[in-house]
Amino acid sequence: MKFRYDLILCLSVVLLAGCQSTSTDPATMFPTASEAQLFKDGQNAMLDGKYDQSVQYFETLEARYPFGQYTEQAHLDMIYSYYKNDDTSSALAAADEYIHLYPREKNVDYAYYMRGMMEYDQNHGSIERYFGMDFAERDLASVRQAFSDFNRLLHYFPNSQYAPDTRQRMIYIRNMLARHELKIANYYFDHQAYVAAANRANDIVKHYQASRSVPDALNVMVKSYRALNLDAQAESALKVLKANYPGYK
Repeated sequence: MKFRYDLILCLSVVLLAGCQSTSTDPATMFPTASEAQLFKDGQNAMLDGKYDQSVQYFETLEARYPFGQYTEQAHLDMIYSYYKNDDTSSALAAADEYIHLYPREKNVDYAYYMRGMMEYDQNHGSIERYFGMDFAERDLASVRQAFSDFNRLLHYFPNSQYAPDTRQRMIYIRNMLARHELKIANYYFDHQAYVAAANRANDIVKHYQASRSVPDALNVMVKSYRALNLDAQAESALKVLKANYPGYK
């Protein structure tokens, strides 16, 4: 019985030590390091791909020198370090905090861009890429948020260095969202919910005009209106389809 008591006591000490190590106050880490040294060490760790270490340096710098010379850049680097360390929630929080603290700084476009990237990547995990999952069949809440973040970036900073990549990603997202809506429209049609199918397809034509799903959406409208004996509406949708997509079959 004494052996078991000693074992339990030993395990308790180990667990307590573990709890203490994970709750370390960033302000107390690296006690002899100056602001410049923390920033340099953080950037070196980041460049070496040691993102867990770079986060520690940047967190310490921000806690100890909240109004320091390197604080703003450290916060930007911390966003990236969290992102590369697969800590999405912390990266999103850091991006939001930067936008709140530095709304007029020249680098705030980066925070918007990274925020969009993180929301975008939540629907583009490596497992899905390798196994070929159709993203249009997933819950696209994070993709819609990414589109919103990218749209804000282009609205506020149309000449940002991140604008070209952002526009390309928005085109991809727009096609994905349109394809998602088209799947729903086809589902409604297959289940003879023709009014819902026509309305959903009409939304695609209205809101995703540049997407590749528009001709298929027009076709769903034609079929749905015919099923509802709405010949005038069916003919109107067919004319639009033939005029804009003459080779559609």
